[in-house]
Order: sequence, then C-alpha cells, then structure tokens
Amino acid sequence: TTAQKTLWAVLAPETRALIDNPDVMSLPILVILIIRISMF
Repeated sequence: TTAQKTLWAVLAPETRALIDNPDVMSLPILVILIIRISMF
C-alpha cells in the first residue's frame, strides 16, 4: 500500500544504519515491528 511505501521510505535510512552497525540481529526485530505497525 501507499502507507507501507511511505513507511519504508521513512525507515530506509534507519535500516541502512542498522546494517552498517555490528548489531544486525536487531534488524529482524525492526522488520517484525514494522509489520505489526502497518497492520494496525
């Protein structure tokens, strides 16, 4: 949906920062949070 595209556009820099950081394990958690937020 458009809301999901907007959400991804907003969170894209943060996800890139997470990938650059050593703690990549928090990336799946972030994805799960995004999915749950977009459901509500």
